[in-house]
Amino acid sequence: MGIAIDRTSSTASTTHQPLPPQPPHAKDSITIRDLLNMRSGLDADDEDPSTPGDEDNLDNSTDWIKSVYAVP
Repeated sequence: MGIAIDRTSSTASTTHQPLPPQPPHAKDSITIRDLLNMRSGLDADDEDPSTPGDEDNLDNSTDWIKSVYAVP
């Protein structure tokens, strides 16, 4: 998060601004503030390993940015 905030001027900036380019997606509207509040809207429940955004699934990924963009 620190890198994302450092590369933008505000926590209201969307997350796609400081990250490498990815295909256009609804995730482009997620802000840094959303992530800091842990409310990204992604299907990511760390209490449920069956959710695609479970942190263990992301930790085991070789490309975490691609993995995050694949989470519905």
